[in-house]
Amino acid sequence: HQHQHQHHQQQQQQQQPTSQSLLRHPDPDEVLPFDLQGDDVETYVEIQVACPGKEGRVIGKQGATIKEIERQSGASMKVTKGSGFCDIKGGKGSVINARRAVLDTLALQVDRFVGNTAAVQGDWQCGACGANVFASKPNCFACGAGKPAQGGAAMG
Repeated sequence: HQHQHQHHQQQQQQQQPTSQSLLRHPDPDEVLPFDLQGDDVETYVEIQVACPGKEGRVIGKQGATIKEIERQSGASMKVTKGSGFCDIKGGKGSVINARRAVLDTLALQVDRFVGNTAAVQGDWQCGACGANVFASKPNCFACGAGKPAQGGAAMG
């Protein structure tokens, strides 16, 4: 029998060694704020990126995300919990890279360096799409699935 068609279901997992690069090339249609425009990448600038309610995500577990963005971009960053802002300062080129990494981090559904986010008591994770949903919501904001029964999804 020569029916040995192994189905290679390899999800393309390109595991980069150690740290993931958080910096990427700009989108062609990226519009930078006015103070980040121009070619003088060495000029010192300070900007704020709004991250209301997501300060923890920018900071990461024990500061992992923010340290990694700082290390890779060369900019210096500070997020004050509850402020809703991320301060980024440094040479313009570094700040642009850091800002882009912060915006990418905010756009993610899940945190980068985390197995489990410190969710607020009662917040629940959608079984369908994995989004973290506020305790007060009966349905997932991302995909509309209903809240699982208390104590985890019942095996059915």
